[in-house]
Amino acid sequence: MYIETLQQLGLAQNEARIYETLLQKGELSVGRIAAESSVNRRNVYDSLNRLIEKGLVFEIVEKSESRYQAADPETLSQVLEEKQQALNSILPVLRAWHQGTPRQEGVMIYRGVEGWKRYMRDILRVGKDVYTIGAKGIWATPGLQGLVKQYDQSLRKRNIKLHILYDAEVKERKRQIRFGEECRFLPKSGPARLPLIFTVTM
Repeated sequence: MYIETLQQLGLAQNEARIYETLLQKGELSVGRIAAESSVNRRNVYDSLNRLIEKGLVFEIVEKSESRYQAADPETLSQVLEEKQQALNSILPVLRAWHQGTPRQEGVMIYRGVEGWKRYMRDILRVGKDVYTIGAKGIWATPGLQGLVKQYDQSLRKRNIKLHILYDAEVKERKRQIRFGEECRFLPKSGPARLPLIFTVTM
């Protein structure tokens, strides 16, 4: 159910499956873990060892066979804090390297939801107005509403304006104009497959 989210937090797929299974089912043997999580038994041992190292699972030693139990999910927050601290310790050096590298003009391509998130982060990082051609109204995509709300709040705080030239089909959908947005619409007689183009000086 939350395997993808656990993977985003740094767990491998099998680790996420096993951890979620142990949270739901409680204390289990290796055999039961394999059956309940749909992870091959020979892969369960390696995944359990990694989860134990991360402090997310602990072993209960018994005479017949060992059993395993999930640690409090709050441990995930501690894992993230440790990663954030590790990043903070090297971030000044990484920034210095990045700023010291000669820049050349180029084009960046964003694909999918993750690409769209990266695009939003870049806009907020640069802090300048954005000009978009050929927009399809991606803001209304299912699953993005929460992100869009956060994004709009950040735009408001930074006073960043959006200048958007939408496809004609977006006008027909009567979409709601977002904060700080100046929009126009392409004519229906325009190019059938105009590419989506964002412009912002990095």
